[in-house]
Amino acid sequence: MSNEKEKLVFSGDDGIYLRLVTDITLYWRGSMFDHAQGIQNFYAKALGVIGSYLKFYRTESMEGSRPLKPDSLQLLPDWFTKRKGKGKGIYMLSLEGGDDRDEPSEHGFYLLADQEEETKVGVVRLILPSWFMDTGYESVANLLAQLVAGFDFDSGHAGFAVNWDPEGEYENEAASQMLMLAKKYPGIDLNYMDSTIIALQRSDAPSIKCVNWLTLTGAPLRQRLPALEDVREELGRSCPVHELPGCWVIQAGPAPVLGYPDRDEMKPYQRVGALLAPVRLQQHPAIFAESDPGYGTDEWLARLD
Repeated sequence: MSNEKEKLVFSGDDGIYLRLVTDITLYWRGSMFDHAQGIQNFYAKALGVIGSYLKFYRTESMEGSRPLKPDSLQLLPDWFTKRKGKGKGIYMLSLEGGDDRDEPSEHGFYLLADQEEETKVGVVRLILPSWFMDTGYESVANLLAQLVAGFDFDSGHAGFAVNWDPEGEYENEAASQMLMLAKKYPGIDLNYMDSTIIALQRSDAPSIKCVNWLTLTGAPLRQRLPALEDVREELGRSCPVHELPGCWVIQAGPAPVLGYPDRDEMKPYQRVGALLAPVRLQQHPAIFAESDPGYGTDEWLARLD
């Protein structure tokens, strides 16, 4: 698989614009200020892992990334403790460790919260190198436990994903490459957070975006699922369900997979996907270039049902 992963870094004349990574992503409903403890803890634990790699930052009011300053990492805590920017409709913070401005890197953090709509929702994401989860659940168990502590989130996922800049010079190229990835590599989660935020707001109940190697179900979502013993019986030994304070972690196989060239390695993902299909988001706005009339975002999200 290592040779296949090495191919999944895409560059233009001005540098890398899309790359394979692993990530841990959590979604919540409600005001971000009602989730202050969980968000700040996630942020602090994430910085403990990637802080030394970070070089650039960007907020919702900036047109591009800027070099990290000594006080840049204090922006998010100040939103809560000093209520700086109180009353804003959108909160966004992106931290990256690339060598160039706006380069999607292997170490990053992302927060997006929509506070202006009636249904307030948000997402936090920790971006890690593509090899980070290769050794299986034990390699991320402690980190997951730390990240979710005290966080009343709805759902989340962890595994292979992509990092890209949806506002960058190569956004169209990245969106086209993601269509290729969607068709070829079913084990990679593709993302465009702006559209997922809209899908979450359209949903009248806690939902998952899609399953990945690890699918996290918070307390609000578990109310829509069978009892834990029934979930374990349905999934079998190939898909263990781990319990962390406040959430279940459903594991699809021993380690994350790409799903190419061996489609059979996706069977654990499909097992989890079939179980969770009733709580998956529907009518999701486009994540990637929908230039193929027969294959769009909804078809891609349903690939593991």
